[in-house]
Amino acid sequence: MAKDKGKEPVISVTRTRSVTTPAPAYDGPTMTGEEVREQMSASFDAYTNYIESPAYKAKAAFDALVTGIPDMGIMHLNLLQASDLVAADMWLSGETDIEGPDADDIVRDDPALLALLKDLRAQLAAQLAESVNNKSLKSPVIRRDLFTGEIDLEKTFVEYDQLYEWLTERSYHPGDWMDGYAEEESNVYSSLIDELYVVRARYAPDASGEHAALLAKWRWETSDIATGIYPDPEQASLQTLREIVKGYSVEVARLNRELGNRVSGDDVRALTPKGRKTLHRLITALCVEAKVNPADRGAAATLAAITQRAGLPVGDDTIRKVLAELPEASKGR
Repeated sequence: MAKDKGKEPVISVTRTRSVTTPAPAYDGPTMTGEEVREQMSASFDAYTNYIESPAYKAKAAFDALVTGIPDMGIMHLNLLQASDLVAADMWLSGETDIEGPDADDIVRDDPALLALLKDLRAQLAAQLAESVNNKSLKSPVIRRDLFTGEIDLEKTFVEYDQLYEWLTERSYHPGDWMDGYAEEESNVYSSLIDELYVVRARYAPDASGEHAALLAKWRWETSDIATGIYPDPEQASLQTLREIVKGYSVEVARLNRELGNRVSGDDVRALTPKGRKTLHRLITALCVEAKVNPADRGAAATLAAITQRAGLPVGDDTIRKVLAELPEASKGR
């Protein structure tokens, strides 16, 4: 006899009725359809004015310009900027015969100075473009005119170290204004790191564990709350942290500028342009008096022996570096 199959279990289904809780009534002021339309129109006009503003267009143009350039364009110049910087640096270093205002009363991007250097700037821009074209000057981004195929001087960039090397290969050693540009870009980079840290912290997910405790402690110690300005620790904000970091970065940049402007006894380049020219003339006059040609191979050794006899010894290498700073016209005397 076949065994009876077991009965299937009974599944109990309970029907429930969902209840929707009505949203609370809006107690605020009511607006007519015309008022809504006016507000929407005003918002649209404000947005249109914003995207048509010179500031927005400048930012959009800059964003498009630095696309594809390493480090968002830091320490990179387009070929026109590079030619302007080099021309001004050559003028300050006395490498040109172009007369201009007193070097202590002018900055490197002064429109009046750039106008005086117009021909030199154009010549340098052409040489830079040619070097980029024949690949003797590396460029991270090369952009050309659609129809002529010529390099676009405003949209083709060169990295500062590559420009520096390109100049030294052509027997020009960059001077104070090029060094100043490098220092400014370094400050921009430091400020960008500060901003990046704050922005990353704003969008980072909540941390946990030991790291979260350390991060909270760091935020507390670096905020104005720790100084007693805000009595309630809960009032701390990333905006406060942003201002603190900015303040520190500005102070560091100021101290760096002060240190850079101090004259060092071992660094001739730390002198002002006028002071360095005076020192060069003095050295040249003393060489003439001592009947030593600074361009001769043994000039450094001869001058070192003179300093030894005078009881003020200076090493050959130090003297050789100083003689290398002399203008070519002085070396031939």
